[in-house]
Amino acid sequence: MPRKKPVHAKSSRTSPDKSPGKTEKNEHLNTEIPLMTRMEAFLVPRLDKVFWLSMALTLLTGLLMFDIRISLTVDDSAYIIRADDFIKHFTLPVTQGPLYPVILSPFVALFGISLLPLKLLSLVFLLAFTALTFHAFKGRIPAILLTGMMILASVNSGILYYASQTFSEACFMFFQGLTFLLFFRFFLDSPDEKPNGAFIRQHLILALSILGLGLTRSIGYAAGFAITGFFLIKGKWKNLAWFMVAFTLLLLAFQIFKLLIWGVSDVSFDLQLKSLYSKDYYNPTLGTETLTGFLHRFASNSNLFLSKHLWSILGLRSTDSYTLYPVVAVLTYLMILASGIIYLRKNVYIFFAALYLLVFILITFFIAHTIWGQSRFIIPLIPPAILIILSLPYAIVYLKANPLIQGILPVLLLLLLIMAIRTTIPAVVAARKITDKSSNLTPDWKNYCKLSELGAAQLPPEAVVACRKPSISFIYGHGRKHYGIMNLLSYPGGSILADWQKNQKPYYLISATSLNNTPVSKELYYAFKNGIVGYGISNDTNAFNVRFYVMDFPDSTRAGTLDALTRAGITPSSDYNSIKSMLGSQPSPISIIYPDSLLRLLMKAKVTHILTANLRAFADQKTSRTNNTVERFMTFIEFKYQAIRTKIMKSGEDDDEPTTLYQLNYEGYGLRIP
Repeated sequence: MPRKKPVHAKSSRTSPDKSPGKTEKNEHLNTEIPLMTRMEAFLVPRLDKVFWLSMALTLLTGLLMFDIRISLTVDDSAYIIRADDFIKHFTLPVTQGPLYPVILSPFVALFGISLLPLKLLSLVFLLAFTALTFHAFKGRIPAILLTGMMILASVNSGILYYASQTFSEACFMFFQGLTFLLFFRFFLDSPDEKPNGAFIRQHLILALSILGLGLTRSIGYAAGFAITGFFLIKGKWKNLAWFMVAFTLLLLAFQIFKLLIWGVSDVSFDLQLKSLYSKDYYNPTLGTETLTGFLHRFASNSNLFLSKHLWSILGLRSTDSYTLYPVVAVLTYLMILASGIIYLRKNVYIFFAALYLLVFILITFFIAHTIWGQSRFIIPLIPPAILIILSLPYAIVYLKANPLIQGILPVLLLLLLIMAIRTTIPAVVAARKITDKSSNLTPDWKNYCKLSELGAAQLPPEAVVACRKPSISFIYGHGRKHYGIMNLLSYPGGSILADWQKNQKPYYLISATSLNNTPVSKELYYAFKNGIVGYGISNDTNAFNVRFYVMDFPDSTRAGTLDALTRAGITPSSDYNSIKSMLGSQPSPISIIYPDSLLRLLMKAKVTHILTANLRAFADQKTSRTNNTVERFMTFIEFKYQAIRTKIMKSGEDDDEPTTLYQLNYEGYGLRIP
């Protein structure tokens, strides 16, 4: 079946017997050759020049915005750690896109922990994406839409930012462009009836490309759903069946390969799915999300991404604006749906782009935790989004030959280009001011990165440092591994009752409010601290707001300690049913934090040092709120083991968001790293 022609407007033709300046009248439209037709006629023979212009603009903008620093958002440096583990220990990455670290690993092997070659690889991937996307749509959609999409994408600072980062976005976009090109050539351009060998081979190649998408970022598997939906809508049952068989066989073969080589049998995104199902990504003890919760996620993410992030990336909204407009999100959905419906029969390539865009945002918005809200989630979708934004007015203006109406699309293109350049210029100016890896860092990060580097240089090789941002410390520490304290290990409140029944432990619970402003002797204070088993924490409050203490006193001192507590006006509760009732009567779910469990985590990881920092909760302003997970982690340990750490190094003054390195003193408590 021949390739479908792009939708074009009908136009009058120039009469051969009239002067060039005159035109033949159309009896229905009574106008000259429509502007869209003339623009198409001008652009079609010049599409090769459009291609090279797009490539040149992508390269130029990417180089002008090139950032030699590592990002401070952690994920990009985590890929480098996994690449280092793969090349040194042959450890297969199993989370956050396992393929990308494997692709990075040869460059890590050749150049070590050097950012420049890894960042240049991202630029190469983005150039490859530009080439693949152009050739995927060339001759399949109107030239003005192709030109607009490619030029706007080539100067978009949101996209080009990832040309000099070690995030997986550029690699993902490469596989995305490849998937579009293969799908169009194999299944939209060519006839459905073809030799069985070629038919099966094409399905396997397409499935391999989608597997590359999914192994780069798990959301990439959504491309399979988009293709499945396309075959369903178009009634291509044979293609649908073979595509599902081909992808299933390929995925199964990959799983068997992992099992044989690495002994890993789980699908790479299993661990991520468990976290995505959780109500709170950082506190799984809150349980799994409900249907209402997923719907809330979808509404919140739609509002954030489609009323703010999308239009900010396109330059039509300020990135500093925090105001959300639900009506804009709704209109964006309607625009995508309208384009899909209009082009369902007129142009299958634009229709598939709309379907692909819709499937990706629906899945992303349902599963992504609202606390993330990172605009990079939709960066790969910006080129197809530009196409959809342009295709809707294109379909409308082609119905009218009025020059004013036909001028809407060129004006829209010019406006989008001006706004894109307006956003890109400040990004280029900021990038040109970056002279080294510490340029433009706020004091909190400058101190953190400096001490990560100093600590790595001065500590003995066997030392292990625990910190909040281990991947950043790994980069600045020139490859020294750090142990990450990402959250507080906690257990559901009911676990204390289960432990009580299992081990027949006569635990005592002491309300935190009963300790307020209660003077006690030094002996009772230390007896109390030594008897701490855990802390009961309300999940809706700051972790420092302890509701109660779980106590266990040695037999030899129990009676005396309980008597002293009672005389001080502190009444421990040891009745199982009373404690069960108290746990159930709290206004919000209770978690139990066990200081000994936290300490065992450090000892198991052979942690010898702790790096604490004052990393800002709000990156652009210094406030009293900081990302203090490590500090809270140590506070729960230190309340029981007061002298567990000793300060050995510091970067920054007390009022200048300092970072401090401590040594852990296990020996002082008769403990030793296994």
